[in-house]
Amino acid sequence: INLIAKCMPILSKNNISAEEFYHKWIQIETSMMNEGALETIQYFHHKGYTNIIFSDMPYDKQIILLEKYNLLQYIDDICTGDNNYLKRNPKSKDRIIDKGHEKEYVIIGDSLKNDIAFANHAGIRSIWLNTTCKKKK
Repeated sequence: INLIAKCMPILSKNNISAEEFYHKWIQIETSMMNEGALETIQYFHHKGYTNIIFSDMPYDKQIILLEKYNLLQYIDDICTGDNNYLKRNPKSKDRIIDKGHEKEYVIIGDSLKNDIAFANHAGIRSIWLNTTCKKKK
């Protein structure tokens, strides 16, 4: 909420509190589940992998989406922007990736700019989930 207040001063100019905006925002339906996502997460879970959600979106929003798509039971940890886990923050790597164990991690992400760039910075493998069939530049 503090980050919203800091980054969106227009809210206060329109008499909207950051908290009010946040609570309305997390309820807005903006997602869809990619085909095969449930099966993929179940597979990794049953193979003994630790499934971590790493998102710049708020924690509460992640919980809502994971519950909606019946994925929460397969997730071991959730690292989000409102807990200072931002993909663009190089310090996030040290909070999520165990130093010296980078080769044990794989990031599956749909954003080259955020997900795959973070994996490259962290020195870990990545899988680009190309949902729009774009060509890599």
